[in-house]
Amino acid sequence: MHMRTRLVVNKGGVSSDVFSRIADMITSDGRHRSILYIDMVSTDPRLRNILHMILTNSGSPWSGQAIDVQRLGSYSFRQYRVYSHDDWRGHELLRLNPLEHLYPSSDDAEVMERTAEGLARVAVDEIPPGVDFLRAHGVSALVPHRVRFVLEQAGLYRLRFRPTVPVRVVDELKPIADCSWNEFPEPWWELTSDLVLPPVSPSMTLVSWSGKPVVRGATDMCAASDGSGFCGFPELRYLRAEVEALGYFDLAQVFERTSPSTLDRALIASCRFYEVCRDHDLGVNWIPVHLEDQPPPRGVANPSDCLGRYPGTK
Repeated sequence: MHMRTRLVVNKGGVSSDVFSRIADMITSDGRHRSILYIDMVSTDPRLRNILHMILTNSGSPWSGQAIDVQRLGSYSFRQYRVYSHDDWRGHELLRLNPLEHLYPSSDDAEVMERTAEGLARVAVDEIPPGVDFLRAHGVSALVPHRVRFVLEQAGLYRLRFRPTVPVRVVDELKPIADCSWNEFPEPWWELTSDLVLPPVSPSMTLVSWSGKPVVRGATDMCAASDGSGFCGFPELRYLRAEVEALGYFDLAQVFERTSPSTLDRALIASCRFYEVCRDHDLGVNWIPVHLEDQPPPRGVANPSDCLGRYPGTK
């Protein structure tokens, strides 16, 4: 396992000079109209230079400390772990963590919301070739029809596939337009489950997006921390007895919401689901999930794991 950092820089949030200088420091596949997508090993010296330019431009000095999420008007910053197959073997449960599906542009974010019927929109021109799983705006997992076929043939339990609406970029006056999957080799589906897990273990810390502690089982939007400070993609922990009480499953949704949409919840897969993907060489990342046999002593969870990592907190 090693650490990487992901930056998304909005053109409107920094000066033109800073935006151009950062663009020159990254590869062409990270340049998308008015947004720069930067994904680097956390020790890459370019990363410190980029953050210095952004924060000098915004007037907020960067302390150089590793933080999980920092959202300003100019950029978003996230650190995440990169695992190997050895890190995934032996776990009863794993969190499905697909490649992120880039939006056409920052100006299109609002119109990329779900349809009135709750169907996810898919920006087809932005889909990388040959991918098997994608994560998109307000959608935890998207799969092409060929992957749906593999998963259904394997007889995996509690999976559901929702139809999606393909969209294409048109012009600045009409950023996107609906089209038909008949125009493409195969449709894409939203992968989900009809089962929702219990809340995460009391050993984890839950905080609201303002950084305030959240009570276990609350239905508000929140982020979980495993104590490492990684609120975005932590290694989730559950009480074994609560999970086993649900009966057998190969896919389930987490209880906690990290976005306004009630349909967008992280997905937890069984080791059998993982083995099917591995046996069919389906490309997707995973995050280990842990089952605890005994509830931890009261007071183990520490809200300071996440506090100070969100705007307005100290």
